[in-house]
Order: sequence, then structure tokens, then C-alpha cells
Amino acid sequence: MRKEKKHYVYKKKSINILLSLVVLSGLFVYLVQSNSLLTRGYELEDVQKKIDDLERVGKDLENKSLQLQSMSVLAPKIEKLKLVEIDNAKYIEPIEKSVVKR
Repeated sequence: MRKEKKHYVYKKKSINILLSLVVLSGLFVYLVQSNSLLTRGYELEDVQKKIDDLERVGKDLENKSLQLQSMSVLAPKIEKLKLVEIDNAKYIEPIEKSVVKR
């Protein structure tokens, strides 16, 4: 009877240790995955901030480009450089393409 009781206690301890290890390993995996998800979330947030900043800079550059191309900015420069309007433009057009051989 005593052997059976020792065997039962040993078996019960083994099962308890095994279940404890399973639970602890499950908690460890859960913590690792949670940490990984949080890290990815922060990385995505940083990337989104960079995208927003770049979009804002792009819009600012586009607005500056449009402002510099406006007639109010170009008119004084045209007068300063004494540019004149072209009335009749003539372009040179080649008649035929030819290759010279020696």
C-alpha cells in the first residue's frame, strides 16, 4: 500500500511540475509576442509620422514652387533682364538624315 501511495504522490508531483512548465512556457510565449506586437506598433507609428512630415514638406515645396513661378515674381525679373516677347519663331528642320563614309 505504501508503494502505491509513493507512486501516486510521485506521479502527482510529476504532473504538477509538467503543468507548471507548460503554463510558464505559455506565459513566456505570450510575453514575447506581446512585446513584438508593441514594438511593431511603435515602428508603424514612427513611419506614419515620417510619412506625414514628408507630405507636409512636399506640399510646402509645391507651394513655394508655384509662388516662384507666379507672374508677380517673374515680371520684375523679366524687366531686369530686358527680355522681349517673341513674335515669330523659326525652327531649323533637317531635310534628310545622311551619314558620311570615308
